[in-house]
Amino acid sequence: MFLKQLYNFNKFLFYFLILSILGSSLVFYNWGAVATPIYQYGMFCQKFHQSDTQSVYQFYINSKPINYSNYNQHDMDLTQEIVANYLKQKKTNPEIFKTMNGFYTKVGLRNFLCEERFLNLKSDKEFITWLAKIIPQAATANPINLSLEQHNYVYKNKQFIKLNSLKIIDSLAFVN
Repeated sequence: MFLKQLYNFNKFLFYFLILSILGSSLVFYNWGAVATPIYQYGMFCQKFHQSDTQSVYQFYINSKPINYSNYNQHDMDLTQEIVANYLKQKKTNPEIFKTMNGFYTKVGLRNFLCEERFLNLKSDKEFITWLAKIIPQAATANPINLSLEQHNYVYKNKQFIKLNSLKIIDSLAFVN
C-alpha cells in the first residue's frame, strides 16, 4: 500500500498528505464546492439515466435538408456532436461560472476569476460560418443560406416517433 510505504519512507510527507486530504475534504464539504476531480464523489455516486428522447440536428443549405445517408458514420457523428456540445456549452458554462464564483469568493481569490474564461463569446453566426467549412455540401454551395433545426424523437414499438422540432439557428447567409 502506498500510504504504508510513504510512512516508512518519509513520515513528514505522509502526515502532510493525510492532512491535505482531510483539510481539503473538510473545506469542500463545508463550502459545497469541489476544486479537484480526485475527491469528486458526485461524478460516480448515482446511476446514469439515459433519456428515451433522442435529438437529431438537421442542417438546411439553401432551404434544402442535408442528406445524411451520403455521410459516413464519422462525419455524421462529427456534425451532430459539434452542435450538441456547442449548445450544451452555451447553457452550462454560465452555471459553472456561478458555482466557481462562490468558491473563489469564499477563499478570497475572486479577483483572479475571469468570467470570459467560462463564457463562449462566439456568436451563432461565427459558429455556423466555421461549421460550414466542415459540412461537405456547404463547401460547394455559394452563397450559403444555412439554418439548423433540432428534431426530437422517442423510440416506441420498434420505431422512432417525432415529438417536436425546434429552430436553433434561423437562416444565416454568408459567402464562402
